[in-house]
Amino acid sequence: LFPYTTLFRSSSVWTIDNTKGAVADAYDEEATEIESRLVSPSITLPSSTTITLSFTHMQQYFTSVDALKEKVSLQISEDGSSWTTIAFTEYPEAGDKVTYADATADLSAYSGKTIYIAFRFAETKNIWIIKTVSIR
Repeated sequence: LFPYTTLFRSSSVWTIDNTKGAVADAYDEEATEIESRLVSPSITLPSSTTITLSFTHMQQYFTSVDALKEKVSLQISEDGSSWTTIAFTEYPEAGDKVTYADATADLSAYSGKTIYIAFRFAETKNIWIIKTVSIR
C-alpha cells in the first residue's frame, strides 16, 4: 500500500521518513492532545472470505501498552469521513526502547467493498511509527 508520500494523506503530525516509515510525533510543550489520521486512498477489496491487513508498527515513550492502546487505533471508512475502529493484534513494548511489532486485522467484513484505512493517533508527547502495510 505504500509509498506513503503518494498514497496516504495526513495532517502535519505525520511525517514520512524513508528509513523509519510514517512517523506520528505530536510533541507539544503545552500538552494539548492532537488527533490526526494517516489515511489511505480508496481501496477496493476483493470478494473473498478472508482478507487480512498486516502492518509493522513501533512506539516510543509510551509508559505502558495500555496507554498506547488508548491513544492509537486502526480505523476503516467506506466514505472517507465516518470512521469505525477495528481491532488489531500485537502492540510493541512500551518505554524508551524502540521495538517493532507485526500486527494484523481482519478486513473480511469489508469483502468486495471500497474502503479507506486510517491509522489514528491522539497524543501529546509520544511517537507512533507505521513501517509497512499490506492487504492479503
